[in-house]
Amino acid sequence: MIVVKDLRVNALGEPLFEKVNLVIRPGERIALVGSQEGDVSTLLRVLAGEEDADRGTVASEGERTAYVPPEMFLEGGQSLGRLHHTRPTFLYFDATSTDASDSVIQDAVCFIEGFRGGILLAAADDRLIYAAKVSRVFEMHATTASITSYTGNYADFCIEREKSLARLTEAYEKQQKEKRRLEEYLEQKRKEAAKKNSSPEKGAVVRAKAKYLQREILDKEIPKPTLSNPSDTEQD
Repeated sequence: MIVVKDLRVNALGEPLFEKVNLVIRPGERIALVGSQEGDVSTLLRVLAGEEDADRGTVASEGERTAYVPPEMFLEGGQSLGRLHHTRPTFLYFDATSTDASDSVIQDAVCFIEGFRGGILLAAADDRLIYAAKVSRVFEMHATTASITSYTGNYADFCIEREKSLARLTEAYEKQQKEKRRLEEYLEQKRKEAAKKNSSPEKGAVVRAKAKYLQREILDKEIPKPTLSNPSDTEQD
């Protein structure tokens, strides 16, 4: 079992991720996805002990873990095959490189299908995630520096993600429409208030609407929704 408590990693003074608390059960297979491949790779390195966290702990209880960096993934079958000699029970597998040929992908698919232990897999090609037959997905969110856990296979996650993206996009577009309306209204009212002999009431209205725009729209502005994993590859 792998237990992650209150994990945080910073970059340039800002968190890449924080308050990460995870429990990975023995033999569990999990996909790790995120819109920023560098953040995903950093998390894998930290969990594998290849890089230090700024805060928090990662404990491997009764597990023999191994880390598969992108270089080993790209070397293909023989390099991956050497892992069998160390007999790991859990792999941190970084397959985020977009330079992999079809033969490299096929070697990795065969290795993953034959590996009997647990795995946390980040991959640019969805074929690897499908081959892993994951039962959970960890999704990294760059805008909030957080990670959420989805229980279910990768196909179900992709369907749910599309639905969530549609809901967020609708809310984002509605908010942007209201923002434009208020900004246009304020621009018009400011012009009116700037005219000679304009009543003080017009200036008060402008200030009140500007505060409303800041409080209800700008302070709560929804980030433009994007997919967590940019891969365009579909399962055959």
